[in-house]
Amino acid sequence: MKLLIIAALNKLNKYTNNSARGVWFLTILLLSSLVVKVQAQSDTILMRINERTITLKEFAYLYEHNSIGSYDTPQKCAEELIDFLLLSEHARAQGLDTLPSFREQLKAYQDSCDLLALLPSPLLQQARVETEPMVSLSLILLKTPQRASSHLLKQTELKMDSIYQALQNGLTFQDAVANNSFYKQQLLLKRAQMSNELVSAIENMEPGNYSHPFWEPQGMCIVKLHQNDVREVVYDDKKIDSLIDIRLQSLKEMFRYQCNESAKDELLRTNATNSPLFKIAEKEYTLPDFQRFANHFSMSIQCQWDAFVKWALVNHFYDNLHQSLDYRLNEQIKVDSLLVAAYNKQQNCLLPTDEELITYFEAHKKQYTWQEKRFKGIVLQAADKKLLKSVRKWLKKMPYEEWQDALRMVINKDEIRVLSVQQLFSKGDNPYVDEKIFKQGKAVVNSQFPYVELLGEQLKKPEDVNMVKDSVLRDYMRAKRDDLMNDLRSSSTIDLNQDVLKTVN
Repeated sequence: MKLLIIAALNKLNKYTNNSARGVWFLTILLLSSLVVKVQAQSDTILMRINERTITLKEFAYLYEHNSIGSYDTPQKCAEELIDFLLLSEHARAQGLDTLPSFREQLKAYQDSCDLLALLPSPLLQQARVETEPMVSLSLILLKTPQRASSHLLKQTELKMDSIYQALQNGLTFQDAVANNSFYKQQLLLKRAQMSNELVSAIENMEPGNYSHPFWEPQGMCIVKLHQNDVREVVYDDKKIDSLIDIRLQSLKEMFRYQCNESAKDELLRTNATNSPLFKIAEKEYTLPDFQRFANHFSMSIQCQWDAFVKWALVNHFYDNLHQSLDYRLNEQIKVDSLLVAAYNKQQNCLLPTDEELITYFEAHKKQYTWQEKRFKGIVLQAADKKLLKSVRKWLKKMPYEEWQDALRMVINKDEIRVLSVQQLFSKGDNPYVDEKIFKQGKAVVNSQFPYVELLGEQLKKPEDVNMVKDSVLRDYMRAKRDDLMNDLRSSSTIDLNQDVLKTVN
């Protein structure tokens, strides 16, 4: 199991090559089998959820450490825990615990826990290497050849404009990436790996926001910033080796390691002894224990002895660790959390159809009223006042949905003559709308496009689901989850001892 430590550090090959110390420790790792069967604690049962029991001691620990959610009373914690475990059980019943992604995530968690237990965080920090900060972002990239024709460039601009307008009208960035972008996955990049244009686009951007369309060397982009200053966790091999040796010495003191020096000398001279070799806590290690260990490795008997002692110390350490209440509970809750996360990911890929969203919206219209009016329209800017008024008059005769296409294909066909922003505006979204429609503030005049015209109408409430799509989708998914939880509760055996729960404070 301690091979997991090496996997967590991605340094297996170096441990096998650097030194005899590395070989010894690798030996420990390869032969430590620390699957511990923890006996159920003799404690008061607080709740039963189908076949699963939660004791008072376990619940008190979860409540104290706020392990499963956000709550302010034991009663709310108990209800959240019931839903949480029911959903985990549901995910397991669907076989989500067999997915490779789930097993990889669980293994990584166990590796990190074991490593942090052996080398607590303050100690491990001594081996940490500072890395260059990175940026987490997503790109909608329409890739174009370096020598693209003017026609292709224009088509790319038109397509990106359409994507941007769709984002403004409620399309999720994730869906836009999935359907259009050259890069489908979230990216983690150093600034040196980014183009100057991309760096400039995110320079003053707040996490969670996205840019206007812009050109960069690979093509046309819209970038969404997730997180700045992301740091990789990297450790120095030699420092890890040294810290492990120091830690093993402390384990000798912790577990009252007692070596039978005469038996050790006899073993090293004759490869045999009838006396106990050493004791860790109350457990004695004998010649057969050593032989079972040494038979797996061809090395000098001195190296075998050193490796065996270290293996025994680490083995005892993890035996005790894995039997502790906090470790056992944290691992159980982590398994449940990963199952719930896997289920949520699965459900997020099963988005409702437009028809389902419309039906839901029509049935719940009252909850989507606005506290303040919105402006559904377009902001037009131009250098030519006469042109701008004629464009406004021209657009007025067309359906709202055709305005942007008309501007691209006719007015701005050869050059940008009229700037436009078309969306559902709230207060604060656009300075021109704020000034002219909502009668607040004063917009700064654009010297290149000083003349401004607005076309549209004020709305007291949304006309259709597209105007509140994100909210409707969120509520739809929440309602779907609530229906599932009601079904799971009604089909499950749930027993919560309220008298016992009252003892938690």
